[in-house]
Order: sequence, then C-alpha cells, then structure tokens
Amino acid sequence: MNEVNVNDYLEVAGKLVGRVISIDKKSLLVRKVKITFDTKKLEKALIMQPHAVFVSKSLIENSYWIRTFRTSTEVIGTFNLDKNGEVIDEFLIH
Repeated sequence: MNEVNVNDYLEVAGKLVGRVISIDKKSLLVRKVKITFDTKKLEKALIMQPHAVFVSKSLIENSYWIRTFRTSTEVIGTFNLDKNGEVIDEFLIH
C-alpha cells in the first residue's frame, strides 16, 4: 500500500506522470509533469504543466503499478521556453 503525501511524485508503470498538489478524504489533485532536456545546462529538466487531474486516493494507495516517492530536489523555478524548440515540440506532440 502506498502512503500518499502532498508534494509526492507519482510514477505509473515506470513513468513519472505527476505531482500531488492537494489531498482530501477520497481524492488527490495531481499536477502533470514532463521530463525534457535542458539544452543550456545539458541535463534533464522537470517541467510542471498547468494541467491537473483528480485521481481516486484508493486507486493510488492500492495499485502495485503506481509508486509514490519524494525527492530532495525542489522544483521552484520557471523554464524559459522562448528559444527551446525541443521543449515546444514535445508539448505540441503530446
């Protein structure tokens, strides 16, 4: 059973899909995330998307293919999309 907390990340079938924004008795508000490549820093970057979905809390807690985890790296900044065609292409395709 996965215990879920605010700011935990959700991994579904091995793919990072979102971050828990809020929790109530029966549901979670999960903000979608994307992993992309920052060409300036030459490393992977995590982008919080504006989209969020409500997910059943019991589904997350009782599903073996859904994992929750925390990371010590906090996402606090913004991402400059002006001159990064790869990121823009990734948002348009998905």
